[in-house]
Amino acid sequence: MAHRTVTAFRAHLGRGGGLIVGLSEQQVRAAIQSHWLSKASNAGWTVRSTEERVPAVGGQVMPFSDGSAIRWACPLCERDHEDQLDEFDEFAKLCFCERGNGQAVLVEWGRHRRPLARLRDSR
Repeated sequence: MAHRTVTAFRAHLGRGGGLIVGLSEQQVRAAIQSHWLSKASNAGWTVRSTEERVPAVGGQVMPFSDGSAIRWACPLCERDHEDQLDEFDEFAKLCFCERGNGQAVLVEWGRHRRPLARLRDSR
């Protein structure tokens, strides 16, 4: 399985609360503000970044009437997952599997996958 080293941004809501992962603070903050989180739940989030070695997989973009999602096969639980794409998701998105104990997975897509400056190959 391929791996990459990324700067992972993780947002936590209090102790044992919500978890959001992303490739930039902007991505994570946008997810906190997104339509699936109520305005009342926006307070109390902390964002931290760390260098992490994560599994990297390919994904398929699935267009919907209200946006797009990325479908990917999780190397941790071997099931398919779908994650909503946001405006900051260019060619890669950091996702996580609920069954993977918070382990992030880098999902890349596009016919012309290009490494982003913040990603490094690591096998």
